[in-house]
Amino acid sequence: MENNNIQKSEISDSGASSKASEFLVPIAIIIAGVLIGAGIYFSNDGDRDGKSAQQLQQTPPQKTVQTNKEDLLKNAMVLGNPNAPVIIAEFADYQCPFCGKFTNEIKPKLVEKYIKTGKALFLYHDFAFLGAESGYAGEAARCANDQGKFWQYHDYLYTYLSDNYYSKGKNGENVGALEKTNLKKFAVTLGLNAGDFNGCLDSEKYKSAVEASTELGRSLGITGTPGFIINGDIVTGALPFQEFERIIESKLK
Repeated sequence: MENNNIQKSEISDSGASSKASEFLVPIAIIIAGVLIGAGIYFSNDGDRDGKSAQQLQQTPPQKTVQTNKEDLLKNAMVLGNPNAPVIIAEFADYQCPFCGKFTNEIKPKLVEKYIKTGKALFLYHDFAFLGAESGYAGEAARCANDQGKFWQYHDYLYTYLSDNYYSKGKNGENVGALEKTNLKKFAVTLGLNAGDFNGCLDSEKYKSAVEASTELGRSLGITGTPGFIINGDIVTGALPFQEFERIIESKLK
């Protein structure tokens, strides 16, 4: 800091240059800090852990785990060719907004390109870790499966939360959106037999299956939702379709 007793006329040219440099260094630091801060702020417009779509596209699998088909099929909801060369096992929570994003925006493209064509088998596992309503929803979807409407019910739950909560900036976790009374109403909306569905849900017929599915995910290294195991590689997040495409194509080779 400059001595207040020194007069401007006493400062030499070299002193002026030195003084200017003293000011330029902190200014440069401030500018750099602003740019870094801005980068962090804008990168947070991505998934739940703050990664942008571009960063996620460049993120390799977290790790590779040893799995076998029999273990992955236990308690799973199955879609596609059981003999497909690629197995995509999703672990998801019905209250997770990014699981809804995957279901509504990305999964339909995977179904068209890889599942309908017999190239990939899709397995859905509950990873009910966000609260009691996650467990209820998992049980309800399995009750719907008893009447052949698992996927319809599964999609309805994600769409319901997205349309009524997350797309409106509202919290949808454990606020009553997926409590049992609503889950029973959804079954009627989808044309399920109410008596059979309600009996199934009230009896907690599939509570142990939801818990076992969740525990399987934890044992395999799933730590967030949506989490995927694609032929042994763990991948986390509602990645852009192109990233799933890249991973699946690498497995098909």
